[in-house]
Amino acid sequence: AGGGAAVMGFVSENQKKKEKKKRESEEMRRDYPQIINRFSLYIGAGISVRNAWQRITEDYRKNKERTGRRKAYEEMIYTENQMKNKAAESECYEEYGIRCGLSVYRRFGTLLSQNLRKGSKGLSELLKRETGEMFEERKKQARKLGEEAGTKLMIRLRIWHVIPDFLPHCRT
Repeated sequence: AGGGAAVMGFVSENQKKKEKKKRESEEMRRDYPQIINRFSLYIGAGISVRNAWQRITEDYRKNKERTGRRKAYEEMIYTENQMKNKAAESECYEEYGIRCGLSVYRRFGTLLSQNLRKGSKGLSELLKRETGEMFEERKKQARKLGEEAGTKLMIRLRIWHVIPDFLPHCRT
């Protein structure tokens, strides 16, 4: 009996870890468009990649109490600290993308790394394009969530319409 409880505890713990990872990934997907948009605005205004990065992390630190801990931003702070400790900037950006574990962040890290090696020509345009794609993705996601919410509401309404019809039959 004790072995079964241990297995159940292990399965439960594993499930909790999977759910936490899934929530983290969803949060990071939601944060990505904002990060890209702000980055794009800073680069478009002529601010260097590193300074744009620092401004975003600085804003996050100021608002962290209100917004709570956000993994994508925490990884940005970790990356910033690596650069302050003299790690190669281009490698830090690539590692950021890898640590975040989502393809959009890997693409972002690679984009920044390549920008440092090849020069910033065209970076602003690439970031604007990425911002546009992320905006479209967010619209699709919002539509999907709206449809799911509508479906759930319709199911609840149908159930509540059936129950009053069913109740008189239960009394006999």
